[in-house]
Amino acid sequence: PLAVGRWPENNQQSLTNNQKSIPMSIQTFLLDGKFAEGSAPDFDSIVAKLDQEVLYRAPIDLIVKFLAKFGKELTRNLLTEEGVIYLASWLRTSNLEKYIAINVGDKTVLDAFVAQTDNLFMRAQPRGVVCHWVAGNVPTLAIFSIVQAMLGKNASIVRVPLEPMSGIVNILRVLEKVSVELDGQTLDGREVLKSLAVVYYPSSNKALNTGMSLAADAKVIWGGKEAVRDIIALPQREHCENVVFGPKYSFAVVDEASISEGMAKRMAMDIITFDQEACSSPHVIFVQSRSNAQAAAEKMVEHMVAGFEAVTEKFPKAYGSYGAVLNARGMYWLDPEKDVVCSDDLDWTILLNDDIQLEEPVKSRTIFIKAVNSALDVIPLITNKVQTIGIAMQDADERVAFCEQATRHGVARCVALGSMNNYDTPWDGILFINRMVRWTAMRYSDSNGSL
Repeated sequence: PLAVGRWPENNQQSLTNNQKSIPMSIQTFLLDGKFAEGSAPDFDSIVAKLDQEVLYRAPIDLIVKFLAKFGKELTRNLLTEEGVIYLASWLRTSNLEKYIAINVGDKTVLDAFVAQTDNLFMRAQPRGVVCHWVAGNVPTLAIFSIVQAMLGKNASIVRVPLEPMSGIVNILRVLEKVSVELDGQTLDGREVLKSLAVVYYPSSNKALNTGMSLAADAKVIWGGKEAVRDIIALPQREHCENVVFGPKYSFAVVDEASISEGMAKRMAMDIITFDQEACSSPHVIFVQSRSNAQAAAEKMVEHMVAGFEAVTEKFPKAYGSYGAVLNARGMYWLDPEKDVVCSDDLDWTILLNDDIQLEEPVKSRTIFIKAVNSALDVIPLITNKVQTIGIAMQDADERVAFCEQATRHGVARCVALGSMNNYDTPWDGILFINRMVRWTAMRYSDSNGSL
């Protein structure tokens, strides 16, 4: 019930007749540096075509420069693709270097053995082939996953659902044209693409799922509960590292003193981004007031109405789960213990009740607002299924105390409103790039340099 990510459906309606005739084959969309719809008989043949040296030979500064230029080229070519503006910003040099520093410390450890202490030298070696199972709820998710594997200097096989496939291929076509030089060494997008394979096969095909699992030195799994369980249970090599980003739930906590026009607009942006399909999308706002919690909740509703109207004008709704929204509105209109405030159309919906609980997501710009006497009242609701809490609390000590309790009970991220969907590190409690490398050691036994 708390799953917000989803495993792609086995929908093959968009496949060509030729592809339908080979259902047991792996459909390839990028292989050996070439964009073409084709097929491969098994994953051994795909691994054989991956270039595992092109990134390994490149200094990390060159890889960062390459990815930063990739981000700049995206802004010139693909601003209409959903999520590309944020992806391009995320690929800034300063942001990538921050990620690397948080994940591995000294970035030179990705290039060579680095002295630590007591004659110990450490080196972060790539794991090898990283296999990514990507959900379809966030179109650019595959790119975020690929980039972090690249920062660990790995090759990647990415299983992408058909729905976002064309957008992901379009993004990678931009990468193909990128070329940078640093200290006389060049990194060219046409060569980098040879370290990637983008594929599709039905998730119900256990044989192909098993083949992909056995090809992996590391598995990265983005998906719902059943998908995660199924993929983790597949046979794999003994050394394989599993990195799991499963289904999560997110909400917000605000205090009365923080309610303002600007705060409501930021909250509304968190709600409308990805149409609440992301694991970091909020579904409930708990409003704290020790004097009159109900009045504070009503104040929040007033500001959220204005916030929704402001952001909806700039970001009109393109699609949504209208049946779920209409059903939720109807249930709340018929219940005297509940209330609903909504747009005249189906642009946004606010649902109010006094139950201190996490609600089943309606999505499609629908938010539940609840009054609480203390933010700590929501702590018993928190488990490891909760990923992000957006927070607006004026008192710094109270804010830190709440975050301490929330993270102790399972929350991965406590962030400011307006940044709930910002992809940062750690994510789901995981230092992703750190998991993309093997930590190796070299230790000298004496000053003469003998091992």
